[in-house]
Parts: sequence; structure tokens; C-alpha cells
Amino acid sequence: MGALGAGTASAAPTSAPDSARAAPGRAAHTGFPTVGARRARYVRHIIRTVNIARVHHGCAPLRFNKALQKAAQRHSADMEQRGFFDHVNPDGAEPEDRITAVGYEWTASGENIASGQATPSAVMRTWMSSPGHRGNILDCDFQELGVGVEFGAGGPWWTQNFGSRG
Repeated sequence: MGALGAGTASAAPTSAPDSARAAPGRAAHTGFPTVGARRARYVRHIIRTVNIARVHHGCAPLRFNKALQKAAQRHSADMEQRGFFDHVNPDGAEPEDRITAVGYEWTASGENIASGQATPSAVMRTWMSSPGHRGNILDCDFQELGVGVEFGAGGPWWTQNFGSRG
């Protein structure tokens, strides 16, 4: 099983020739999905699974939000690139700082992180087995979600950023 960070929540007042071009979402000549296509598929899977759990729990589904997505992806990439695993990055930036920095004006926010789970299903099982992470996923006050996943040795690194605007 991979690492798991305790969930946090906050409230606040050149172009290649045609023969070498890959089909959308596919790497040229290999037929394998590109990292971007794989990441997008994983993100969709997590959002779908989160919303199934929320509806089952009596909450409204979360809407995808590009700003929260950007904050989540940046944090996952930062953890992979700088070799740390924490809600607070080595520069001292907390989830709320990162979410604000991408222009998301929030009244409530939360973050789940994990690392090492190979698939979206595995990371969702891990999060749903942890009271703090499950609490963020099933918090009916949250309205929007962004998901980040960064691939690399020792990963993937996963981030969910939750938010509400008031």
C-alpha cells in the first residue's frame, strides 16, 4: 500500500509529418497512451468514483473545477519533483495558499494526498478507508473538485483539492 497524508479541511471568512503524428491521446508509433491521456483517464475515474460515493451518502455530486485541478496537479508534481510527501510544501505553502494562488476564491477548502497506489481504484480504496480523507470526500458542503496525479519512481502522487465558493 502507498503512503497516505491525513486529509485537511479549512474554512475561511513543431509539427511532425502526418505519418509520424499520433492519434489524440496516443504516443507516436507505440500505440500506448501518452502520460496526458493516462492522467486524464485517471482523473475522470476518481471524479466519477467520488461522485458515486457522495450520491450514495446523500450529497450532491462535485463539479470539476479547472483552478482546483491546476492546484492539485501542481502539488502532485511538486511532491514528485522535490521528493516530499506532505500537505505543506518545503517552502511552507499550505493547501489554502496553493488553491488561492491559482485564483480560486474559496469559502471552504480541503485536500487529500496519497502516494504509491498504482491505480485510481487503489487510491480511492485507501482514501475511503481513512476517516479524515473519507470525511473530505463525503463533506456535503464541498461543491467542486480538482484531482492531480503525477507519475514517477515511487509514485504515483495523488492530490484531491475540494472547494466551495460562497
